Amino acid sequence: MIAAIGLVLGVIAGLVLQPTVPLWMQPYLPIAVVAALDAVSARHGATPGQVALAWQMRQPAITAPIASATSLAQLAELVAAARVPLTAQDMNDLDTASA
Repeated sequence: MIAAIGLVLGVIAGLVLQPTVPLWMQPYLPIAVVAALDAVSARHGATPGQVALAWQMRQPAITAPIASATSLAQLAELVAAARVPLTAQDMNDLDTASA
């Protein structure tokens, strides 16, 4: 499982588009996970960060996903992740992309 912080902040998606990412690092970028998060978030009208956090909250091995906010708007977005209704197909898509 990849760390959600990069997905929540969009850092990984930003790196994927940067031509300065060294070639040796490119195979380690979770492009499939970012694509799956985008697809699931579009289906639910949520942000990719909300879907990433909702996905982690539904993982049995994760007892407490760690997320932080520096503003009330970010906190509201994080709290809304608890209401993202991930289906079994959503979970399968995300799990498959992260494998």
